Amino acid sequence: MKLKFRLADESDADRWNDFIVKNTPSAFYSLYNLFEWRRVLIHAYGYDPYYIIAENEGEIVGCFPLMYVKSRLFGDGLISLPFTDHGCGPCVKDGDVNVLKLLLEEVRRIAVGLKVKCIKVCSPQGQNTFYDMGYEKPYDYFTFLLDLNKSVDDIWLGFDKRVRNAIRKAQKNDVSVVMDDSEVGVRDLYRIHVDNMKELGTPPHSEKFFRALWSELRPKGLLKNFFAEYDGIRIAAISLFPHRDTVRWGIGVSLAKYRGLNPISLLLWEAIKWANERGYKVFDLGGSRPNSGNFFFKKGWLGKKYNDDRIIELNHLYLFLDNRERNILSPDIPKYKRLSKVWRKCVPIPITMWIGPYIRKQIAM
Repeated sequence: MKLKFRLADESDADRWNDFIVKNTPSAFYSLYNLFEWRRVLIHAYGYDPYYIIAENEGEIVGCFPLMYVKSRLFGDGLISLPFTDHGCGPCVKDGDVNVLKLLLEEVRRIAVGLKVKCIKVCSPQGQNTFYDMGYEKPYDYFTFLLDLNKSVDDIWLGFDKRVRNAIRKAQKNDVSVVMDDSEVGVRDLYRIHVDNMKELGTPPHSEKFFRALWSELRPKGLLKNFFAEYDGIRIAAISLFPHRDTVRWGIGVSLAKYRGLNPISLLLWEAIKWANERGYKVFDLGGSRPNSGNFFFKKGWLGKKYNDDRIIELNHLYLFLDNRERNILSPDIPKYKRLSKVWRKCVPIPITMWIGPYIRKQIAM
C-alpha cells in the first residue's frame, strides 16, 4: 500500500467527521477529533492546524488531528489536541496498524521540520504502537465513566454518601439550576470562569474561547450550558459535550464566594438526570490526576460499588525530539506550584483577563 498524505482543509470537514465516527468505537475517541474542535481552536487562539489525511487511491484510510503550538515560555509542540484530556489522536480504517505506523512516521517528519520540542497525544487508540514508536507516558491520569443504563433512583443510590449530602446541602440553601444556551449565558460562563481560575492560581481562557465553543458546538447539539443560581446571582456553571451515546463534562466553574453551597454538585446531578432522561448511556466526568481533590470528588459519583472498568487510565503520550528538553509543564512540579501561588495572590483580575489567555495559549492544556 502506497499512501498519499495531505493536510485537510474546510472542504474535507464532512468526510473527516464521517470517517472519525465510523472508525471509532465510541464518543470517547471521536468527540474532540471532530472538525468542530479544530474550528474552536483556530478561532479562539489562532493555532496552525496540522490535520493529516492518509489516502489510498483517493479513499481516506487514516487521519491524525494536531495543532502546532508555538510557545516561547514552554517550547513549541505538536499537540493532539490542546485543551483536551482524552480520546484524541490518529484514527485508521479497520484499525490497520500499518497505516497507523505510517501516520506516526509522517507526523514525526513534520515535527522535525518544524523543530518542535515534542509531540503530545492525549490517550489515543492503538497505544501499543505508540510505545513501539518511542512514545512514553510521563505521568498518570484518569477519567470516570458513570453508567446511565439504570433508573434515576438507582443512579442516586449508587453515589457515595458525601455526594448525596453535598447535593442536598445545595438544595436546602435554595440553589437552583437552569439551562441557558444563549449568548448571555456565554458571558456569564466567562465571568465565573475568570473568578474560578483566579482562585485556582491558573491563567484563564479568553472570552473568545467560550464564544467559539458556543458558535461552533451548540448548533450541532454538541454543547449544553447549565447554571446554578442563588439569590438572583449565577454562582456556578458547567458545560456538557453530548456526542453519540455519551455526555462528557467539559467545564465546571464556580465563584469562590459561594463554593461552600456546593453548586457544582447540584449542577452535576441535574445534568446527569438530563442525560439519563434523554437516553444517553454514559456520563464521562473527565480527566483528573490521581490522589488530587478533583480525583476523589469524581470518584464519589461512582460510589463504593463501581466496577473497576469505570475508572479509565488516560495515557498522555509524548515523543521527545530533543533529549535536552524533556521537561513538561505539570501542576505537580514545585516551579508550577510557586507560580500558581503568585498568580492567585498577587495578580489582579483585570491583569489575569489581559495576559492570562496569552499564557493559556502557550500552555495548551
